[in-house]
Order: sequence, then C-alpha cells, then structure tokens
Amino acid sequence: MADSELKIEFYKRLKYVDTPESLESLETEMLERFGEFPTEVARLIQLTRMRIFAERARVERVKQTDPKIEIVLSEQTTQTLDVADFVKWTVPIGRGLGMGQEEGKLVLTLNRGKQTVQQMTEQAERLLAEIDRRIVQ
Repeated sequence: MADSELKIEFYKRLKYVDTPESLESLETEMLERFGEFPTEVARLIQLTRMRIFAERARVERVKQTDPKIEIVLSEQTTQTLDVADFVKWTVPIGRGLGMGQEEGKLVLTLNRGKQTVQQMTEQAERLLAEIDRRIVQ
C-alpha cells in the first residue's frame, strides 16, 4: 500500500474514533508510521479530540466564528453540571468566557481577545475536556 493510500486510511479512521484513548492510540500509530505531523494534520487531530469530548458530554453545538467560539450544552448536560463548581473552574478564563442560556441550555462563548485563533481553539478544547471529565466521570 502506498503512503498516500495509508494516510487516507488513517484520516478515515479519525472519523470513527470515539474515545480519547482510541484517538491517542491512532495518533501514536500515525506518528510511528509517518513522523511529525504537518500543522493541518495536528489541527485535524485536535478537532477530532474536541468532537469526542463534545459528543461524550452531550454538547449540542460547537461553532467557531472569528472572533469567538460558541459551545451550546444540551439540556441534560446543563442540568447535570454543578453550576457553582463550574463557575469556580472557569474563573481562570476570566472575561474571555461569556455565559448565557438559550431554551434551558447553557451557552458558553469564548472570546478571542488578544489570543490567536489557535490559542482560543486550545482553550475551547480544554473547556470541552473539563466538561467531559465532569459529566462522563
């Protein structure tokens, strides 16, 4: 099998991973086979990780429109989160995080401010990972 065909197979497999552990395993396999990733592949892996966290935590929508990323939690996740605890662990984000409610769903808005789009995306990934950790446990 040619390297290009193998790469396409890896990209297809990214679509179906559903746990952080299976993504990590695939990522390791790709690194061993191809070496360091180009920026685009690293970004695809990051977005896949965010998708996994969002699906597991029942996040309804993650939408990036510069200069912000909006995360809408499902009603079930909104009700499951301990709001007081949630506010405590989001304090380090500061004014960069807006919170609102839409039809009984918590809406989180990460504002870019002086961050790069990549930094804001990394912050969204950490936020989704924390929501996943607290919901899935």
